Amino acid sequence: MLIELEQDLLRTATECELAGLQFMTYLNTIQAKPPSNFIRSTKIAIKYSWSSRKIEDHVTKLDRLRHCLILATLLASRMYAERSNREILVRLSQPQRDLHAQSVQHHALYNQPETLPFTGSVDSPSRGRLGRQDQTQTVPDAIRAVQDTLPQTTRMLNWLGFEDAFWRYEVIRHAYQGTYEWIFGDAVDYSHWDSFSAHLRKDVYLPYFISGKAGSGKSTLMKFIADHDKTKAALKKWAGSQELVVLHYFCWNAGTRLQQSRAGMLRTLLWAVFEQHSELIPTVLPRLYRNWGSQDTEIEPSPVEVNQAFGFLIERVRHLRLAVFIDGVDAFRDDPRDICLFLRSLAAEGIKVIVSGRPYASCLDSFAGCPTLTLQHWTRRDMITYVYHKLFGDSLTSSEVARSPGQGLQLASELADKAEGGFLWLVLVVRMLYKSLQDHGDDVVELQAKSRALPSKVEELFCYEFQ
Repeated sequence: MLIELEQDLLRTATECELAGLQFMTYLNTIQAKPPSNFIRSTKIAIKYSWSSRKIEDHVTKLDRLRHCLILATLLASRMYAERSNREILVRLSQPQRDLHAQSVQHHALYNQPETLPFTGSVDSPSRGRLGRQDQTQTVPDAIRAVQDTLPQTTRMLNWLGFEDAFWRYEVIRHAYQGTYEWIFGDAVDYSHWDSFSAHLRKDVYLPYFISGKAGSGKSTLMKFIADHDKTKAALKKWAGSQELVVLHYFCWNAGTRLQQSRAGMLRTLLWAVFEQHSELIPTVLPRLYRNWGSQDTEIEPSPVEVNQAFGFLIERVRHLRLAVFIDGVDAFRDDPRDICLFLRSLAAEGIKVIVSGRPYASCLDSFAGCPTLTLQHWTRRDMITYVYHKLFGDSLTSSEVARSPGQGLQLASELADKAEGGFLWLVLVVRMLYKSLQDHGDDVVELQAKSRALPSKVEELFCYEFQ
């Protein structure tokens, strides 16, 4: 697009130059004799004037597009660098995790020999001393036999997982201090939304659906609740005497094709279960475990294998209670309705499901009747807290709001209202205002005037500059 504009600009400039030469020639000749074609000369002058304005418009448009392109390039470069750094860290930490897992299993084997597969009882009176010696001799043999299976378990985990499975989760920033805590409050009025804490504690055979428009902070909230100690405490009450396993998957519409697929989601969930309970691999993947060979590591798990394995996990593993957090159900490349219906059917006894997504018709219809929270209706207070602390929370800016008590809070309230639940828009605006405050020493009144002139769409902010 920039190339086309530059070519158009060159053509216009050429036309303008020719028109200017003709006009100057006309001025030179008009002094010698009266014009023979006054209408034609007038047209040339008008064309020259019009072409000048057209060039100025093109130059202005070209500068704005160049600014947008430079900003987009910088953002893309930053994302690429962060992704490369994460990939390097994952590759470097994988051998250490494998070694730690093997060490833990080795230690457990040596300290609990009674769990080894002996062929008889050590205390059997019919065996005698020789029998006991034979039995003792089988201990190191059994340990070596189990050790031989450890590399296979590691290889199967590597075969099942993929390196960008957790990238979306890792790039999501942590919730700002003091925000989102309201979701755990039992004293909140639940007339317009369903209690999240009650959903975690009780046996509910429906998923909890967190709905929110683009940029409202759904992923930040999902990461916040998936990692929060209050979530784990409530889930442990639900699990009772059974062991609790918390799983999460964050889909990303800017990620890879596998990352946006149902197969990628199920592979990630299976990998997370097996990493904590590798003893379940023979139960969930019996055929693959029996027939495992070196060639299997080079074959990508098929969607059929993954679906079958996940079905076995649900059917055969009854001693665990699973809490599954799925973020971005609207971002899957597969039919969103199929994903939503699958997650709805997944919620059952022993399995608790919490999902988030945009309020698309496919999502709203699929989760109709489920416990629901519409995020943008409940984040206004969080937004005011974020704006006020970010703009006036340090020593450089606190003195400014001290001179205008009440105006800083009014500015934060106005921005929260203008954001209409869009946390992404608010974060970008706060950065722009803070930079203006530092660079130009604006007071609160000037910041208010600038904030009111800001566009209300995120994409327009990238090309906006304070005057």
